[in-house]
Amino acid sequence: MSNLISSNRWPWFFCGLLLTVSFCVVTLFGEQFGYNVPLAEKPVLLFVLALGFAGAAYLLISRFVQRAEYRLRYVVWIVAVGAAMRILMFLPPPILEDDLYRYMWDGAVTANGYNPYAYSPKDVLDRAENSKEIPSGLLALAEESGEVAGRINHPQYRTIYPPVTQAVFAIAYFISPWNTDALRLVYLLFDIATLVLLFAIMRELRLSPLLLAIYWLNPLLVKEIYNSLHMDIVAFPFVLGGLYLAGKNRFFASVLVFALAAGTKLWPIALVPLVLRREASNTKRLLGGIALFTAAGALIFAPVFAAGLGGNAGLAVYYEKWQNNAGAFKILLWAGEFALETMGIHPGHGQSVARVLVVVLVALWIGLLSLKPLVDMKQLFDRSVLIVGAMFLLSPTQFPWYYTWLVPLLAVSPRTSLLVLTMLLPLYYMRYFLEPRGWMFYFDNLVVWVEFIPIWILLLMESRLHFLKDVNNRD
Repeated sequence: MSNLISSNRWPWFFCGLLLTVSFCVVTLFGEQFGYNVPLAEKPVLLFVLALGFAGAAYLLISRFVQRAEYRLRYVVWIVAVGAAMRILMFLPPPILEDDLYRYMWDGAVTANGYNPYAYSPKDVLDRAENSKEIPSGLLALAEESGEVAGRINHPQYRTIYPPVTQAVFAIAYFISPWNTDALRLVYLLFDIATLVLLFAIMRELRLSPLLLAIYWLNPLLVKEIYNSLHMDIVAFPFVLGGLYLAGKNRFFASVLVFALAAGTKLWPIALVPLVLRREASNTKRLLGGIALFTAAGALIFAPVFAAGLGGNAGLAVYYEKWQNNAGAFKILLWAGEFALETMGIHPGHGQSVARVLVVVLVALWIGLLSLKPLVDMKQLFDRSVLIVGAMFLLSPTQFPWYYTWLVPLLAVSPRTSLLVLTMLLPLYYMRYFLEPRGWMFYFDNLVVWVEFIPIWILLLMESRLHFLKDVNNRD
């Protein structure tokens, strides 16, 4: 099979063409997704279809690169197609997303020397809400921002984005204030850093460089980062760098890099137990690593603690209440509500019960994977994929951009079940077709299950094959 793929250029050409054409379609119709266009008039179905076709082409490519023999021309092809996809996503306005306005506001606040966690955008726009004294510099920024401050979603909450990410937003502001292309250019630097790190990791593990396609050609990642401008890419170089350093037995450097990773978004903390596991036999180094991570984390998050986590703090509200596009979490929620009703307790506490269950399940999974000895760097990446995959699939918020956390790890440790999400997660955007028509019932009770039931079936099949393989190896 690998010889056939290596000698036949047509599958590569066809998949590259389908990816590029799909993104051309999105770009051509992009203006119809302008901020002021009514939601019911936006061509959502066409957009979902284009991303779905791109996801199908990506799945074929992900199969090719795992089987094909290395050819330099294929690496050039991968880089060229991925670059074209990114350039195309620079052109249209952000499609069905508005988080970027918060990013630009936070960047301006941070760049001008204010604590971004101290005031919500609504505090500033309302000037003296709750008798707070708003610095005149923030009032001036709100005026300077034009439409940006007024377009921030959930403006009543203070920002949820950690300090390292705030620094990235500030750099974009210094490059060009209130400019989406400045954000894209900064993201591009993190994107290239991720690609370079993946190449170094693949050389270290003697993996085919063709696997870079799993990262570089992922259509959902390109759309979410370069069009929607989600900031999740900022974490990638830190996570990959931390795992690489851990695999090279540079323990304290790895711990420090993971503290920075947590400063981009909190989810990388889930991988820290894997790093600590490598020093489980050396109590002194293990405790030193824990102390270093704690001290570095406290220093990085000092502005958050200084502003406080009570009241309208975004982080607290997000982790207590947010739920969207949830599959498995919905089942846990139903089970929690049923159990509470059975015990005579108001089912309104079901959200809290379901979230506690998620934390317990993920913690047990991390503990199980961290207890086993780690043999090499490849095993470190294999288990990282399993941990981040579980976090995503059990999360109450399964946004497409959260899935991008998995993509760089899947390039090192591909799993078909998780790669298929690239083709199915664009269905999330069907909510924007159904919502203005009053059809959200179909999203909550049909579309969500079409997204995730196939993934759970594939995961069960993969687990069965893995179990049978282990049994055969023992025999």
